[in-house]
Amino acid sequence: MVRRCVFEKVGLFDETFRIGQFEDADFFLRARRAGFRLATTGRAFIHHFGSVTQKALRSAGSPRPYEAENRAYFRKKWSLGWWRRRRRRMVATVQAAWWRGRERWRSGHTLNEKWINGRIAYH
Repeated sequence: MVRRCVFEKVGLFDETFRIGQFEDADFFLRARRAGFRLATTGRAFIHHFGSVTQKALRSAGSPRPYEAENRAYFRKKWSLGWWRRRRRRMVATVQAAWWRGRERWRSGHTLNEKWINGRIAYH
């Protein structure tokens, strides 16, 4: 969920991105640079029907060049060379592990879970 004031300050999603790739990451970067704090919580449960749009496009025989185009545009827009991308991934991996542990301790579950053999498995 995003408050209206965030859209008013940072603008809407960048329409240069095509369907389903990198537009959210771009929006979140702009929001952070505008001074907003981003957060997720394990106290809410949202079931995401994983990659429904992507699967529909694939089954329709649609080519996926937009993923590569979006990636290239995102990297160029944010000047993300190899070293900057590597550093961001490393920081994100450490943060995600810390957040998962904290959320599981506080809420009893994490944001990375799925049903496997009738039970919730945590990642």
